Amino acid sequence: MNEPKPELFFDIGHSIGQGGQADVFLVRLRATGGVYAGKFLREAWDPTARQQFRNEALRQNRIAGKHVVPIIAWNLDAEKPFLILEYMPNGSLADEVKRRGRFAPAEALATMRELAVALADLHGRGVIHRDMKPGNVLRASDGRWKLNDFGFAATMTFAEYVRAPGFVGTPAYAAPEQVRGLCFPRSDVFALGVILYELLRGVPGPRTTRLSQVLGPAARQIDILIDRMCAVEVALRPSSADVVGLIDEALRMLQAASRAAPAPAAPAPRPQQPQQTTGDGMGWLLGALALVGTVALLSGGGSTWDSTVGRFRGPNGQFKA
Repeated sequence: MNEPKPELFFDIGHSIGQGGQADVFLVRLRATGGVYAGKFLREAWDPTARQQFRNEALRQNRIAGKHVVPIIAWNLDAEKPFLILEYMPNGSLADEVKRRGRFAPAEALATMRELAVALADLHGRGVIHRDMKPGNVLRASDGRWKLNDFGFAATMTFAEYVRAPGFVGTPAYAAPEQVRGLCFPRSDVFALGVILYELLRGVPGPRTTRLSQVLGPAARQIDILIDRMCAVEVALRPSSADVVGLIDEALRMLQAASRAAPAPAAPAPRPQQPQQTTGDGMGWLLGALALVGTVALLSGGGSTWDSTVGRFRGPNGQFKA
């Protein structure tokens, strides 16, 4: 990438994040008004930090693709070196977990599929991320997840692994071999398994419970998938490309289990209530009885009502007094 052109001047806005080496601010391109993320090296006085920052920028720019947060411009020789990157307004996967908690199984698997595809592309070009974690996965404005922060990334040369003098990564997501300074492409797969478990539990933390005990029998296939991804032995883990196929299979089985689940039982019919004889019904009944009784009392035995004169006639035809 060429150095920024003179017309690429930016106005710096508020802070939107902080990494191990750099501070991130919202910046606006004066020429167009476009909004981006500006990443500024914190310890600009340290030659080692400046070199690491330069290496990260060159590496992230070299592996640019649809699965990686793109660098728009940079100035690596400035008094305070900086990168200008695409702004990801939807935050990180870590932010999403914190905001909403547990993911539905199908959604968690779909998210992991995106990340597995991204890693397969990365590994196919000989690069190991070495610091896969929810905080380094950002969501673009179109909803896609993209990989970010390649400060620990390394390129394989003559072997299918890289070696460091000591531990590199984030302990909660690192594979066992990273403690010894070794890192393989399948070390990133280990981290992916940890992330999948975190999405389905809704909180970060060690894997202490089988998902099937929490989510039911339909999650057994996901337990098996995570077992493979987080195997202690590197050789027992699937490659990132194989993980894509395994997730597709897990999604199919999850859908099949959902279709086979018995439909909810229809609610039992409500028992019929006995007819009430209180309230208006009782009032009507009592009123009718009272009317009949009154007529009987007024008429006496064998009497008939003569409506022409409005009086009762006795059995002899005479009007009653």
